[in-house]
Amino acid sequence: MSTPTQVTSDEQQILGHIHEIFRGYLDEDREAIRRTHTQDWVGFQVSSREMVRGIDSYMRNANATLDNTTPLGYELLDTDISVYGDIAIVQYLASYTYRDHVDEEHTVRLRSVDIYRKDDGDWNQCGSNICRVPPPQPADDPSVDATRLRPLAAGEQTELLEARESVWRAWFAGDTDRLRELAPQETIAIDPGPSDWADLAEIMRRSKAFIDSGDKLVRLDFPSTQIQAFGPVAIIYTTYLFETESAEGERTTTSGRGTEIFVKRDGRWVNPGWHLDSGS
Repeated sequence: MSTPTQVTSDEQQILGHIHEIFRGYLDEDREAIRRTHTQDWVGFQVSSREMVRGIDSYMRNANATLDNTTPLGYELLDTDISVYGDIAIVQYLASYTYRDHVDEEHTVRLRSVDIYRKDDGDWNQCGSNICRVPPPQPADDPSVDATRLRPLAAGEQTELLEARESVWRAWFAGDTDRLRELAPQETIAIDPGPSDWADLAEIMRRSKAFIDSGDKLVRLDFPSTQIQAFGPVAIIYTTYLFETESAEGERTTTSGRGTEIFVKRDGRWVNPGWHLDSGS
């Protein structure tokens, strides 16, 4: 059994290790980040949609984060460390500030449950479940009225329009993994032509059918766009135009109108519904 002095020393080492991980990200020191996680690390990172297994998978996600954001600072707001022999459970709340790919600065709160293991006398993180603290919902924040039109900041509007274009391009590319990230399970779509409304499975099927046909996207434009935002919901009214090319080289241009619904979840815009028509 650990003595109180040992526990205090262990807690201090683990707390120092947490700071070392954050400093690794701030310094963009990829070797330090790798070193502060075990080879058999298993868990969830901030944007994980599935289990992350092993240090190589962890580092792929860490490298993507560092390639697309610039860390600026952090603060540990609350920590709790429980040591059980050579295993420790760590819970913390932190504030993290970064600059995104369009040079907008953001400060988010992170909450995490980490698993630490002592190997050869040294503590190292072998698992974690870290995520952003969900933003206050309109019902929880009396200062936010979700029934009233609100302006979108320039950076927020840029992220919204990038998410909208990503949905279209993922569909035309048959990129089902990306579609699952951008369109939640409850998505409902009304497309020109088919009489049946499409759920996510049908959206995936139609995307695959487009790829299987041999056609490819060669042009995508949104000539006119208007946006309304209410709390975490944004409605895009748009006209669209796209050009496709068949395997035989024949090109077809299609245009129309659309209404697209986006919801901001965990700091990202997702697209749970749309209605497109031919405009005629």
